[in-house]
Amino acid sequence: NNMFNKYNFSIKDFADNGRSRPEIGGVFVKPNESVATDSFVLVKVSTPKFNLADYPIIPEKPKPLDNFQPFIVPKEKALMIEKMLKVIKKGAMPILENAVLLKRDKELIEIGATDLTSFSSVSVIPIEGEYPRYNDILVERGKYIEIKLNPEYLLKVMKFFTDFIDKSNEGVSIRFPVDSEKPVRIIAKKDSGQEAIALVMPIK
Repeated sequence: NNMFNKYNFSIKDFADNGRSRPEIGGVFVKPNESVATDSFVLVKVSTPKFNLADYPIIPEKPKPLDNFQPFIVPKEKALMIEKMLKVIKKGAMPILENAVLLKRDKELIEIGATDLTSFSSVSVIPIEGEYPRYNDILVERGKYIEIKLNPEYLLKVMKFFTDFIDKSNEGVSIRFPVDSEKPVRIIAKKDSGQEAIALVMPIK
């Protein structure tokens, strides 16, 4: 794979502010995936399925790197890469919605993209430090109930609850039914005793 699209960098919103632990203050980029965490939420996105050999040649630039040592892109640089990918004019070629790695050494990384008429790149000084080992936490253990929900409905409900609860650490309770045809229940209570309950129907 070894190409990245905007989603490999938009996960920067889940990275930490990096003040206490600089290594989680950015997006961890590997040839097959990118990861962001603030130690409360972790998001992993695989890289898009395209053949690197099919990516257009960028004039006067080195060939995109096929394999590389992982690196950590600071949040603000991840935003620049995300913006670069939004600016590139998408033609009929979906492959152009991706960026490629042009340079990777200890001090500097260069990520570039082209729309065949123009070329852009972002140079990044990676964050030093070792990214936390996250693979173990991603292994599913124990029993899970899987219910498919529309993320837009979930977002709307959670926006309401964010405002409704008195303190974010009081949280909301989410109840998943054993029967995946039944709605998911989201419940919260204010200090005053006022209660809210939302039902989100599963996608069938």
